[in-house]
Amino acid sequence: MRNLDGQTIGSYLVIEQTAVGGMAIIYKAYDAALDRYVALKVLPEYLSHEPEFSARFRAEARNIARLRHPNILPIYGYGEENGLSYFVMDLVEGGTLKNLMGEAMKVEQAVTLVSQVADALQYAHAQGVVHRDVKPANVLMARPDWVQLSDFGIARVLEQNTNLTHSGSAFFGTPHYMAPEQARGDPVSPQTDQYALGIVLYEMLTGTIPYSADTPQAIVYQHIYSSLPLPHTRNPLVTDAMERVILKALAKEQQDRFPDMAAFALAARAAAGGTTVPVTPPAAVVDEEAQTEAEPFPPQAGHQCICSRTAAPRRVRH
Repeated sequence: MRNLDGQTIGSYLVIEQTAVGGMAIIYKAYDAALDRYVALKVLPEYLSHEPEFSARFRAEARNIARLRHPNILPIYGYGEENGLSYFVMDLVEGGTLKNLMGEAMKVEQAVTLVSQVADALQYAHAQGVVHRDVKPANVLMARPDWVQLSDFGIARVLEQNTNLTHSGSAFFGTPHYMAPEQARGDPVSPQTDQYALGIVLYEMLTGTIPYSADTPQAIVYQHIYSSLPLPHTRNPLVTDAMERVILKALAKEQQDRFPDMAAFALAARAAAGGTTVPVTPPAAVVDEEAQTEAEPFPPQAGHQCICSRTAAPRRVRH
């Protein structure tokens, strides 16, 4: 995508590029009419050549612009100009949750921030909106103790692009946080967002993501088939109560997860407080070591032939 610094898009003067993601580029821009800085999220130019993309983009933009919640980044507007489609959003310059990752976080802080994201998702799900790409980079730090979830609708806009639909080289979401059903190309649900937020909580409390590999295909295969490395093996300070919450949210099957985000947040807060609420362990067997080795596997719909072999499961924690 061409450099837009110094150019005008709509009524916005582009100041500088601030972030590059897999699905868009974010710019800081100046809104002269209201004398304020905003964030412009600009989608890839090639999308404008896709038949009916413009109509889909406008429909999805209207859908997400109506979301109003303290923990959802406000969208002021959207537009299309010279082959570029963009969202106009509130400018948050406190960084993202991704900046805090890399080492285990205190449980109280982790649960406070995750609960806010869960509240935002509970609200969005009630409006019929599934995020599809919950990850630390999409959680903006409005304050050290207050977050706002961004990028609603971006993955949905892209997944409707007929030139990209699961070609094996493109994923609509982020592989490290992708629920098994999304990795398979199956219909998503609110539980899909719950799984992704469960991965975020796992990472916050252990300092690591549960699955990693050399290719996106190998990572998504692990989400579908590999046993979960138990959180307490990555951080012994993770309590059994909190581990059970994470295991529930990360169940391979959607029906085995919490019924909604509110139940997930309630269980996490209870576990952080030293008490528990009833949590049924997922049916999937988890492995304490979950050591994997990549090898070819029969093609899944829309994916290349890459997989991982998982060590034999050792035990299930109840």
